[in-house]
Parts: sequence; C-alpha cells; structure tokens
Amino acid sequence: MEKKQSINRVELQGVVGTVRMGEIGNGRYVRFSLATNHAYRTEDGTPVIETTWHKCLAFEGKCGRSLDGIVKGAAVHLHGRLRCSRYVDIDNNERSEVEIVVKTLEVL
Repeated sequence: MEKKQSINRVELQGVVGTVRMGEIGNGRYVRFSLATNHAYRTEDGTPVIETTWHKCLAFEGKCGRSLDGIVKGAAVHLHGRLRCSRYVDIDNNERSEVEIVVKTLEVL
C-alpha cells in the first residue's frame, strides 16, 4: 500500500492571551492562547467581530527565537502544525484538545 502525502500546516496572526512558561530537560517552552478575529457584516449591515481562541505550544530554539517576547497583549505571527490529544480530567471525563505546535514565531 502506497503512503499518501499529507499537509498539516497552520498560519495565524493575532494577540497573545494567557502565557505559561515551563522547562523540560535543559530547554524552555511556553504554552499560550492566541486570539484571532474574523470581521463580517450581517445581511442587515450590522458589523460583527468573531474572536477565536487557539491553544499554542512553542519550544525555545525550535521556533527560531527566544520566548521572552511572548507576553500577554503582544501581537504575533506564527507558523506551525495542529496536534490533537486526548486525556482524562479530574472528574474522570475523557477530553480532547487541539493545539498548535509552533515552528516559527515573530513578535510584531
């Protein structure tokens, strides 16, 4: 059976929300939320701004920069890939989440 080629690529530009720094081995990582907006008008002309929050994960050295510029309110542009995971929460409910593993990051 032939293996089919696939693409898992995300590009986002938005504003950083919550930020949590951590260390793994001898490197640092940061988990942060990123807000992106989509603006449109309804049929009657009313403007609407729809905000989507994304969970992101960046590793220092792998995203091509220091993680110090990732602070709440910072505007960033990133490229990465989607990663889905499942876990059991404290109430024993099975949960799933999608996060973006950052490959390149630019603070604007």
